[in-house]
Amino acid sequence: MQTPSPWATKADVEAAREELKADIAALHANLTAMHGDLRAVQALLTEQNKRRPWWRRLFAAGVVLMAVMAAGAEARADRAIDGNRLYDLCRPNSRSSTFCGDYVLSIADALMLGRVGRWTACLPIGVTDDQVIDVAERFLEAHPARRGSAASELVAEALAEAYPCR
Repeated sequence: MQTPSPWATKADVEAAREELKADIAALHANLTAMHGDLRAVQALLTEQNKRRPWWRRLFAAGVVLMAVMAAGAEARADRAIDGNRLYDLCRPNSRSSTFCGDYVLSIADALMLGRVGRWTACLPIGVTDDQVIDVAERFLEAHPARRGSAASELVAEALAEAYPCR
Protein backbone atom coordinates (compact mmCIF):
# COMPACT_ATOMS: atom_id res chain seq x y z
CA MET A 1 0.00 0.00 0.00
CA GLN A 2 1.24 3.45 -0.84
CA THR A 3 0.76 6.52 1.30
CA PRO A 4 -1.57 8.98 -0.43
CA SER A 5 0.03 12.25 -1.38
CA PRO A 6 -0.96 15.47 0.38
CA TRP A 7 -2.88 16.43 -2.75
CA ALA A 8 -4.92 13.21 -2.86
CA THR A 9 -8.65 13.45 -3.04
CA LYS A 10 -10.97 12.17 -0.35
CA ALA A 11 -11.78 9.18 -2.59
CA ASP A 12 -8.05 8.32 -2.84
CA VAL A 13 -7.69 8.45 0.94
CA GLU A 14 -10.76 6.23 1.41
CA ALA A 15 -9.42 3.75 -1.16
CA ALA A 16 -6.07 3.66 0.66
CA ARG A 17 -7.88 3.17 3.98
CA GLU A 18 -9.89 0.24 2.57
CA GLU A 19 -6.71 -1.29 1.12
CA LEU A 20 -5.05 -0.96 4.54
CA LYS A 21 -8.04 -2.62 6.24
CA ALA A 22 -7.82 -5.51 3.74
CA ASP A 23 -4.08 -5.87 4.39
CA ILE A 24 -4.67 -5.92 8.16
CA ALA A 25 -7.45 -8.51 7.79
CA ALA A 26 -5.19 -10.72 5.65
CA LEU A 27 -2.38 -10.38 8.19
CA HIS A 28 -4.77 -11.27 11.01
CA ALA A 29 -5.93 -14.36 9.10
CA ASN A 30 -2.32 -15.44 8.52
CA LEU A 31 -1.44 -14.94 12.19
CA THR A 32 -4.50 -16.95 13.24
CA ALA A 33 -3.47 -19.80 10.90
CA MET A 34 0.09 -19.70 12.23
CA HIS A 35 -1.20 -19.80 15.80
CA GLY A 36 -3.21 -22.92 14.94
CA ASP A 37 -0.12 -24.50 13.37
CA LEU A 38 1.94 -23.71 16.47
CA ARG A 39 -0.69 -25.30 18.70
CA ALA A 40 -0.61 -28.42 16.51
CA VAL A 41 3.20 -28.61 16.73
CA GLN A 42 3.02 -28.12 20.50
CA ALA A 43 0.47 -30.92 20.76
CA LEU A 44 2.70 -33.24 18.69
CA LEU A 45 5.75 -32.45 20.81
CA THR A 46 3.78 -32.98 24.01
CA GLU A 47 2.48 -36.29 22.71
CA GLN A 48 5.97 -37.40 21.67
CA ASN A 49 7.33 -36.43 25.09
CA LYS A 50 4.59 -38.41 26.85
CA ARG A 51 5.45 -41.49 24.80
CA ARG A 52 8.95 -41.59 26.25
CA PRO A 53 9.04 -43.83 29.31
CA TRP A 54 9.97 -42.12 32.55
CA TRP A 55 13.18 -44.12 32.82
CA ARG A 56 14.37 -42.92 29.40
CA ARG A 57 13.78 -39.29 30.38
CA LEU A 58 15.64 -39.94 33.62
CA PHE A 59 18.49 -41.53 31.67
CA ALA A 60 18.55 -38.49 29.34
CA ALA A 61 18.74 -36.17 32.33
CA GLY A 62 21.62 -38.24 33.69
CA VAL A 63 23.52 -38.03 30.40
CA VAL A 64 22.99 -34.28 30.25
CA LEU A 65 24.23 -34.00 33.83
CA MET A 66 27.30 -36.09 32.99
CA ALA A 67 28.01 -33.94 29.93
CA VAL A 68 27.81 -30.78 32.03
CA MET A 69 30.10 -32.26 34.67
CA ALA A 70 32.56 -33.43 32.03
CA ALA A 71 32.62 -29.98 30.46
CA GLY A 72 33.72 -28.46 33.76
CA ALA A 73 36.57 -30.85 34.41
CA GLU A 74 38.86 -32.95 32.29
CA ALA A 75 37.47 -36.45 31.94
CA ARG A 76 39.94 -39.28 32.15
CA ALA A 77 40.07 -41.23 28.91
CA ASP A 78 39.85 -44.60 30.63
CA ARG A 79 36.55 -43.70 32.32
CA ALA A 80 34.82 -42.02 29.38
CA ILE A 81 32.88 -43.97 26.79
CA ASP A 82 34.67 -43.58 23.52
CA GLY A 83 33.47 -44.35 20.02
CA ASN A 84 35.12 -47.79 20.00
CA ARG A 85 33.25 -48.87 23.14
CA LEU A 86 29.94 -47.52 21.84
CA TYR A 87 30.54 -49.18 18.46
CA ASP A 88 31.06 -52.51 20.22
CA LEU A 89 27.88 -52.00 22.26
CA CYS A 90 25.88 -51.03 19.17
CA ARG A 91 26.63 -54.15 17.17
CA PRO A 92 23.48 -56.21 16.48
CA ASN A 93 24.80 -59.29 18.31
CA SER A 94 25.86 -57.32 21.37
CA ARG A 95 24.08 -58.07 24.63
CA SER A 96 24.19 -54.33 25.47
CA SER A 97 22.34 -53.10 22.38
CA THR A 98 19.69 -51.54 24.65
CA PHE A 99 22.43 -49.46 26.26
CA CYS A 100 23.49 -48.31 22.80
CA GLY A 101 19.98 -47.22 21.90
CA ASP A 102 19.41 -45.49 25.22
CA TYR A 103 22.76 -43.71 24.98
CA VAL A 104 22.13 -42.46 21.43
CA LEU A 105 18.57 -41.36 22.24
CA SER A 106 19.81 -39.54 25.34
CA ILE A 107 22.28 -37.58 23.23
CA ALA A 108 19.44 -36.85 20.78
CA ASP A 109 17.29 -35.58 23.66
CA ALA A 110 20.16 -33.41 24.88
CA LEU A 111 20.57 -31.98 21.37
CA MET A 112 16.90 -31.11 21.27
CA LEU A 113 17.40 -29.15 24.51
CA GLY A 114 20.52 -27.33 23.31
CA ARG A 115 24.08 -28.14 22.34
CA VAL A 116 26.25 -31.16 22.94
CA GLY A 117 29.78 -29.88 22.62
CA ARG A 118 29.73 -27.69 19.54
CA TRP A 119 26.91 -29.59 17.83
CA THR A 120 23.24 -28.78 17.43
CA ALA A 121 20.58 -30.83 15.68
CA CYS A 122 16.90 -30.41 14.89
CA LEU A 123 15.23 -33.80 14.68
CA PRO A 124 12.08 -33.62 12.57
CA ILE A 125 8.71 -34.60 13.94
CA GLY A 126 7.99 -38.20 13.08
CA VAL A 127 11.57 -39.49 13.09
CA THR A 128 11.63 -42.80 14.92
CA ASP A 129 14.03 -43.89 17.63
CA ASP A 130 15.32 -46.65 15.34
CA GLN A 131 16.15 -44.10 12.63
CA VAL A 132 18.12 -41.98 15.10
CA ILE A 133 20.02 -45.03 16.35
CA ASP A 134 20.73 -46.15 12.77
CA VAL A 135 22.23 -42.74 11.94
CA ALA A 136 24.65 -43.01 14.87
CA GLU A 137 25.56 -46.62 14.10
CA ARG A 138 26.25 -45.84 10.42
CA PHE A 139 28.40 -42.86 11.43
CA LEU A 140 30.49 -45.01 13.77
CA GLU A 141 30.78 -47.67 11.07
CA ALA A 142 31.86 -45.11 8.45
CA HIS A 143 34.48 -43.36 10.62
CA PRO A 144 36.65 -46.05 12.26
CA ALA A 145 39.65 -43.70 12.59
CA ARG A 146 37.65 -41.28 14.72
CA ARG A 147 36.22 -43.82 17.17
CA GLY A 148 38.88 -42.91 19.74
CA SER A 149 36.99 -39.66 20.40
CA ALA A 150 34.28 -39.27 23.03
CA ALA A 151 31.13 -41.17 22.06
CA SER A 152 28.89 -38.24 22.96
CA GLU A 153 30.73 -35.98 20.50
CA LEU A 154 30.58 -38.59 17.72
CA VAL A 155 26.87 -39.22 18.20
CA ALA A 156 26.15 -35.48 18.37
CA GLU A 157 28.12 -34.92 15.16
CA ALA A 158 26.31 -37.76 13.41
CA LEU A 159 22.90 -36.38 14.36
CA ALA A 160 23.91 -32.81 13.51
CA GLU A 161 24.95 -33.92 10.01
CA ALA A 162 21.82 -36.00 9.48
CA TYR A 163 19.37 -33.48 10.98
CA PRO A 164 20.82 -29.98 10.60
CA CYS A 165 18.93 -26.98 11.92
CA ARG A 166 17.79 -24.72 9.11
